[in-house]
Amino acid sequence: MVTKLPVQIFTCLLLACVAVPVSAESVVRSGETVSVAADEVVTGDFYTAASVINISGTVTEDIVAAGGKVTLNGVAEQDVLLLAGAVDIHGVVNEDVRVIAGEVVLAEPIAGDVFVFGGKLEVLSSATIGGDLLFFGGEAKVEGDVAGDIFGYAGELRVDALVGGDVSVTADMLVLGDRANVAGSVLYTSPQLVIRSQNAAVAGELVRTEPVVPAASSAVQAVVLPVLILLFTALAWFLLARRSFARVTELALRSVSRSVILGVIVLIGVPFVASVLMASVIGAQVGLVLLMLYLLVLLLGAAMIVPIAGQLLQVAFIPSNQTFSLLTLLLGAVAVGVLALLPVIGLFILVGLLLVGVGATSDVISKGVRR
Repeated sequence: MVTKLPVQIFTCLLLACVAVPVSAESVVRSGETVSVAADEVVTGDFYTAASVINISGTVTEDIVAAGGKVTLNGVAEQDVLLLAGAVDIHGVVNEDVRVIAGEVVLAEPIAGDVFVFGGKLEVLSSATIGGDLLFFGGEAKVEGDVAGDIFGYAGELRVDALVGGDVSVTADMLVLGDRANVAGSVLYTSPQLVIRSQNAAVAGELVRTEPVVPAASSAVQAVVLPVLILLFTALAWFLLARRSFARVTELALRSVSRSVILGVIVLIGVPFVASVLMASVIGAQVGLVLLMLYLLVLLLGAAMIVPIAGQLLQVAFIPSNQTFSLLTLLLGAVAVGVLALLPVIGLFILVGLLLVGVGATSDVISKGVRR
């Protein structure tokens, strides 16, 4: 059960944070390993979650997958959305690709745009990108041609291919290799000058902007106080009511889908019901009590973001120690702080964790009332 928690969480966040409708023609598969054979054709959207995912056949519409290792050797007729530890795309994609992963390898033609948020990206020389390439992460090596623009952020970016548009990036190090041929301009923000091969060609301008390093990061300061509030709220709950805390945490990690659905219902439905009750003389007091309970559940659900994130990190990086402790809360606080600093992805993940926390808290309270 514990080893499957990251996959379940990732799947839940993927479906909760990205508006991808599930139609009647969709195909959903899950398990330890999910495979689509080379001679198999999946008609409709394909949703899957597993530790290992291998897609060698053809999918006629979108692919949405979450897992530890995802390999696409077949054909994706439409968009591909992947959330994994490692992703290898050795098949043709006829529309856009969006990936959140630790390591990503692209080896075949992709007709549309490519968005990658991850630790490392390799676009091999056998790959081509028909649209733009957006990368936010650590290291990126682009050896396959890009028809559009390249932009984003990278610790180290190496361009060694034909680029049909501009290269507009922020990077600690930018390298233009022997095969680099940029039809537009290269606009980069970096603490050091570009490393440019003698054979590299840039048709437009080559402009460097010195990065602005503030004396103190206002963004970090703005995040610290809310994270500390969540941490101490979770810590107080853990120390004063450890039994209920453990029940909520266990339920949040065990029944992710149920918690998310219940969290959405509580966040949207309870204020509506409370406002209707408070509009009447008879139900005003009940509506007020319901609203106060709603605020309490919201606070406790928000506090659960920290232990849920900490438990996931502990399972992922310290598998030998899966006992919940103060270390778990500290890991969770650090994770929440980092997520809060990420512009878009971090917000989506935090909202997903909030839904899980609110849903699990509401579930435990409702079960306690029924008893």
